[in-house]
Amino acid sequence: MKKFSPVTSSQRHTVLVNKTHLWKCKPFKNLTFYKFDNAGRNNTGHITVFHRGSGHRKKLRVIDFYKTFFGIPFKSIGLEFDPNRSSFISLVVYKNGLVTYQLANFKLPLNSVLYSTFLGNLNNLLHLGFNSPLNKIPLGSLVNSVELYPSKGAQLIRSAGGYGQVLRHNIGIYSVIKLRSKEKRLINSNCFCTVGMLSNITHKLIVFGKAGRNRWLGKNPITRGVAMNAVDHPHGGATSGGKIWVTPWGIATKCKKTRTIKNPWIFNG
Repeated sequence: MKKFSPVTSSQRHTVLVNKTHLWKCKPFKNLTFYKFDNAGRNNTGHITVFHRGSGHRKKLRVIDFYKTFFGIPFKSIGLEFDPNRSSFISLVVYKNGLVTYQLANFKLPLNSVLYSTFLGNLNNLLHLGFNSPLNKIPLGSLVNSVELYPSKGAQLIRSAGGYGQVLRHNIGIYSVIKLRSKEKRLINSNCFCTVGMLSNITHKLIVFGKAGRNRWLGKNPITRGVAMNAVDHPHGGATSGGKIWVTPWGIATKCKKTRTIKNPWIFNG
């Protein structure tokens, strides 16, 4: 972590991630494009997500969540910072010359030769960064970048320091993964995942230190409903009147369960 000498009041409490070990070069040009900021508006221009907007212009990195080049060895040649996600990313070069970005694993040495394969030696799969179907991963292993559906690309466990633990196999066509929230999920055993934990585990220790850093990220202050007029929010007007907490559209939001349908992919065994 990186702390500052308190030259200003905001720097007194600011704590950021130390990025001195990251690659100093510019991002790979063919794998970047600028992000369009819709400021929380839909296709008609109406604000559907409040307290969003402005912020610094961001350049997206094209992340390879599919890892479709099976059996071709690849290696990471550098770690980079991605402004659009909490974990670091690594610039990966395949043996056939293809260059992609992938999510970086924690404590994975640079220039390590890795594989993405359907089959292989289980002892090799214990190495960090290997990609394989869930049914080839030994029980108890930590995994990340898990697919929810085969060949759809990684959708689960993609944030900084994220990991899941493989608990069981052969429950029909599913395997059981325990998430950091202690929830156990059923995942198709043919879905690919990456062995290990994601990088930047100190991301949760960041202290912004001032409101302006939130504005740089495109996060605007939240206006309370009771501070609005009656035409703008159900809580607005002279008083809230002891009403139950609702959204701007009158749907109950606090002290009320929001999940109405039982999730079929949660394992209770």
